[in-house]
Amino acid sequence: MTSGPVPDLVGRGFTAEASGKKLVGEITHIPIDEGGLYPATVIDCCTKEVIGYAMDGHYQTSLISRAIRNAARNRKPAKGAIFYSGRGSN
Repeated sequence: MTSGPVPDLVGRGFTAEASGKKLVGEITHIPIDEGGLYPATVIDCCTKEVIGYAMDGHYQTSLISRAIRNAARNRKPAKGAIFYSGRGSN
């Protein structure tokens, strides 16, 4: 199966009129003695609150999936919500 380019539905507009309509994800690396810690966050563009997160010692898709599931558990996304995560490897 081939996939084409994914459209940018956010267009660098990181605000939203209502909570749960537009969410963004971010992952960072924190060096620690044991190697590294990777926190993944989901932020609501309306309230600017972190509504979900997950942390682990790896940067794999399961980390991002956990952060998104936690966000959906904490705050129900609006119908037709957009999740933006840039163009990273995961």
